[in-house]
Amino acid sequence: MTHRTARRAGKLKDIAVKSTAVCAAAALAVGFAAAPAAAAPARPDLQALTDAIVDAGAPGAVVTVENDDGTWTGTAGVGNVWTGSAPNPQGRIRIGSITKTFTATMVLQLVEEGAIELDAPVDRYLPGVLPYEEDVTIRQLLQQNSGIPDYEDDLWPDARTAAEHRYERYEPEALVAIATQDPLTPSDDFHYSNTNYILLGMLIEAVTEHDLATELRERILIPAGLDRTYLAGAFPLLPSPAMRGYEAFGTQADPLADLTAFNMTASWSTGAIAATQADVNRFFEALLSGDLLGDELLNEMKTTIPAFPGFGYGLGLASGEPCGTPIWGHVGGSVGYLTYTFTDDAAEHQITITVNQSLTAAPEVSDAVTEMVAAEFCS
Repeated sequence: MTHRTARRAGKLKDIAVKSTAVCAAAALAVGFAAAPAAAAPARPDLQALTDAIVDAGAPGAVVTVENDDGTWTGTAGVGNVWTGSAPNPQGRIRIGSITKTFTATMVLQLVEEGAIELDAPVDRYLPGVLPYEEDVTIRQLLQQNSGIPDYEDDLWPDARTAAEHRYERYEPEALVAIATQDPLTPSDDFHYSNTNYILLGMLIEAVTEHDLATELRERILIPAGLDRTYLAGAFPLLPSPAMRGYEAFGTQADPLADLTAFNMTASWSTGAIAATQADVNRFFEALLSGDLLGDELLNEMKTTIPAFPGFGYGLGLASGEPCGTPIWGHVGGSVGYLTYTFTDDAAEHQITITVNQSLTAAPEVSDAVTEMVAAEFCS
């Protein structure tokens, strides 16, 4: 990776992102504040910020940074509560809704190839799947303004329900059917729905006549060199090494529930990818460098609408501007895992942060994570 000197100064306030994967999750209000100047190559500043995430209540944290100083990785807390071992920064994690950026990239590649029209109705490619009289376009699915309800609101109304049904298998058509029992709410406004990206996965399979995992491998994983990334399915285990994922369903004194094992079919094209942090950074570097999409479609992907205060959403890609510098990425929440990943516009400065508790994590954990993002991009 090439590197450049990041522009420093200022602060980004009140960014909000939405963490979703296997249950409806609320928007996470993010306050980015300026941080001290960069330290020596050992980056004790980043290690202190990683430690602060665990101090805020997370069992463990892993961080991978790419910037002017090269690659920095840090851990804090535990990757396995039972053994007390530290997190492995090379271990796999469930990246949740960061999967959406992979799915969007494949759809836009098909647009680039002329196999899909971006502003065509979904019904052209998936006839009869949506029961609504109004047309919903491919662009609206990508930009999260289709008005289609989120199936997760009905499927898993809370974290405990998600955990209790973690070994159940779901077909994409069944997930869409759950969502479309409720009416469409047409609007140009951003309305986050996992159903949009389930439909996009179905679209990829219908157009290519290949399964989604094959298209992911051929279109993204092999070209970008992501050899530790895959689309998880019904098989519930994460290959070793992997940081284990936890949720809390009792009091502070009760042990955390280990929910690493999970049938990911309910998340599929909206949140089922497992990867390492190094692969996540490599994917966004390849995407934003133009290795996976040409300029025209990459610019379409980066054309945002207001999503949350200070944060816009493009076609499967979210954006903010800490210190006047655009950053691009996504937040991914899955049972047991919460990951933030951001890359600057030049694809030269990146940070990916994962904690091994998501749906029941204390708000202070997200505060500590976003403070770290701000410190890296704004100091």
